[in-house]
Amino acid sequence: MAIYYGDGTNSTGDSDGGRIVQVQQSVMTNTASFYGNVNNAFTSITALETAITAHDSNNKILINVQSFGWMNARYFGYRVTRDDTEIILGNTGAGTRVTGMVFTNNDLSYAAYTMAPTSFQYLDSPGDTNSHTYKMKFNNCNTGNQLITINKLNQSGTSNWNLRTASTMTLMEIAYS
Repeated sequence: MAIYYGDGTNSTGDSDGGRIVQVQQSVMTNTASFYGNVNNAFTSITALETAITAHDSNNKILINVQSFGWMNARYFGYRVTRDDTEIILGNTGAGTRVTGMVFTNNDLSYAAYTMAPTSFQYLDSPGDTNSHTYKMKFNNCNTGNQLITINKLNQSGTSNWNLRTASTMTLMEIAYS
């Protein structure tokens, strides 16, 4: 579906760089819980998977993620992937756990009441007009099996501090000439 602009042009066939051609979004309002271990693979959150097909192979995909997580340890990481291939990671090195972004809670005395927010933006260049699925994958960066929750604290009951949140992944195709 074309987007029509005030100057009479539209998003199909328009080569003006910088225009938003299309937007796709996944919104996760439910919660997810799983155990992560530094030795395990990263776990994908299906509710945050978002697919997009670029209209032109030169166009870029702007990825914007807003997410909230909790873990019963100091920190955990996530990666953003395109078709299960990591698209941006930190450098590797001896003793490092390579990830794209880290949730952190340095004050463990309040860990039960603290959800870590994170945001992530990256301009990806798929280089084709195929459909691509972008995913967030989470894992523990600590040793041992640690509980990780998305969009909730690890609390039960109806207390006022028993928070629930929503997380989003938004993909925008940006015209690039």
